[in-house]
Amino acid sequence: MKNALALVAVVISSVALVVSVWTIMTADARAKAAVRTREAELIQRLKPVLIQAYEDLDTPLAPGEADPQSLEDLFAPIFRLYRGFM
Repeated sequence: MKNALALVAVVISSVALVVSVWTIMTADARAKAAVRTREAELIQRLKPVLIQAYEDLDTPLAPGEADPQSLEDLFAPIFRLYRGFM
């Protein structure tokens, strides 16, 4: 009985160790996927508002800026406008 209890403890500890190592190894990929998902949500939510603001400011969109794929692409006209004032 004592050996069975020790064996169960070793198996549970081994499983916990494997799960911990797997979590550490996949944390970076899962975090990057979460950031990409959040960025896509922000782009979809902010794109109509900013496109309208760019039209109101008479800031022409460069080719490829009408469908931004990153936050840098989304805010590029603002940065270009800001650099024009300097």
